[in-house]
Amino acid sequence: MKKLEGRTALITGCNRGIGRAIMQELVTEGANIIACTREQTSEQDVFYMRCQSEYGVQIYPVYFDLSDGDAIRIALKEIYSLKLFIDILVNNAGILNTDGLLRLKLEDAHRVMQVNYFAPLQLTQGIVKLMLRSKSASIINVASIAALKPTVGNTVYGASKAALVSMTTCWAKELAPAGIRVNVVAPGYLNTDMSAGVDAKVMAQLVDDTLLKRLGTPEEVAKVVSFLASDDSSYINGEIIKITGGV
Repeated sequence: MKKLEGRTALITGCNRGIGRAIMQELVTEGANIIACTREQTSEQDVFYMRCQSEYGVQIYPVYFDLSDGDAIRIALKEIYSLKLFIDILVNNAGILNTDGLLRLKLEDAHRVMQVNYFAPLQLTQGIVKLMLRSKSASIINVASIAALKPTVGNTVYGASKAALVSMTTCWAKELAPAGIRVNVVAPGYLNTDMSAGVDAKVMAQLVDDTLLKRLGTPEEVAKVVSFLASDDSSYINGEIIKITGGV
């Protein structure tokens, strides 16, 4: 039996990068997925159909923008209409901003905080009620090494992820009596679309900063998330798991 067979996971940001890798890993382990993305694409539709056919799972697409609180409220109503209990919640979606202090626009800072902090807070408040009947409920938040290792240009992105880390440890204590575990992963430098636009010299320095002297992959993060979602991690709660190659 697959370790997540029969369970339902809600994942935000399934369209690319870490989110897509997490979805792929969880369906491989038998989980049904409520796949949350900002908009529908034909490429995503094909991916969902392949997952259902290949792994015998159910995919429930839900489309909304995490920068819009009203859209999140509408999405929660749609999720509730599915009449499903949720075992796993992965708050993965996030946006990046690397502007320095003097270049940073306050409206951009507000948007980063909305997507990276307030949206997971609002979504989790709604979803927790659907997790109370699960015998193996697990929430995994996806932060960043930027939350733990401040660098130039991370005034708002690092702060938003640090807030997510702090929120995770609070939730772990608050939800433990209900049998819901809450952990956070902090990926380091990964080979993703986000890293593709980084200056080559800067990227070379980032790689050199790791003990393993390479970028990580979304799939390596996804395997850790899958572990935290499963009963294999049943005694892990309130932890910050770094996935950095040794930074």
